[in-house]
Amino acid sequence: MVVESEPKKFTVLPAKERLISEIEQTSDSRIAVMGTIVEKNDDSSSIIIDDGEKQIGVIVMSDFLLDSLKVGKLVRVLGSLFKIEGIEQKELEMRGEIIQDMTGLNFELYKKVHNFTKEKTPSDEKK
Repeated sequence: MVVESEPKKFTVLPAKERLISEIEQTSDSRIAVMGTIVEKNDDSSSIIIDDGEKQIGVIVMSDFLLDSLKVGKLVRVLGSLFKIEGIEQKELEMRGEIIQDMTGLNFELYKKVHNFTKEKTPSDEKK
């Protein structure tokens, strides 16, 4: 007799929208950040993005995706922070699961709106 079981379900945590300088290594796991690509390294399949205040390294999970990324392009990256348990890293790094081209977005206006809405909503700790 063959017993059929339901496939295992898993959920992916939503990504918290952050400026790079707002990332909290101890409590953030999945994040969404936006910035300009300032460096691209084909050998390590990585890019560095800068939001004007801080930088984060992004490990790009697909060579096809890496090929489409150019220095100077504004992108939004969704993914998980790369952490080593028990060690606070000096440089931020994340695995880029989704990378969106944000060319045409007024990034300075985006940051103003982000900061304005952050002031108007309760912090994550109070929820």
